[in-house]
Amino acid sequence: MSQKGFRYDMNKCLECRACVVSCKDKNDLPVGVNFNEIQERERGKFPEVFVWFTLKMCRHCSNPACVEKCPTGAMTKDEETGMVYVKEDVCIGCGMCAKACPYGAVQIREDKKKAAKCNGCLELQKNGELPVCVASCTSRCLTYVDLDELKKENGLVRAVNDDVSPDATQPNLYYKPKKGMKA
Repeated sequence: MSQKGFRYDMNKCLECRACVVSCKDKNDLPVGVNFNEIQERERGKFPEVFVWFTLKMCRHCSNPACVEKCPTGAMTKDEETGMVYVKEDVCIGCGMCAKACPYGAVQIREDKKKAAKCNGCLELQKNGELPVCVASCTSRCLTYVDLDELKKENGLVRAVNDDVSPDATQPNLYYKPKKGMKA
């Protein structure tokens, strides 16, 4: 299985949210449902304040907890790209996948009573196009590449939560930390 991943450069993000809006539009998501978000973080006190933006989205893990916990097989990985997606016709909306995801990437859509999450725009990729969040990124801070390329680049940090070991799920979203930031 091939695996692709996302690279997010904190130094380039303008917090324009083009990635959020284009994803929401493409996926026709209702109010309150977003597959990605830009979150502002800050540290320090005036006059030494440090502000940066982080991208919250599905990490399309190599070892996804959501796939492991799904009782019906509705949550699965694409063989060609490694993107994790939901087979809506198989999903029963039990929420086991959402509870298992340590990154909060899986949601249960109330309007459909089904799991929902970023699928890496698989239908666009099958036509040779980039995921819409990457294609719409005005500052080119978000890129989508083969995992082998990501692993070769120096200075990238795997996007994990403080309470999750990167070895557990092997997330495939990497950050290039903001200059001066302590990883």
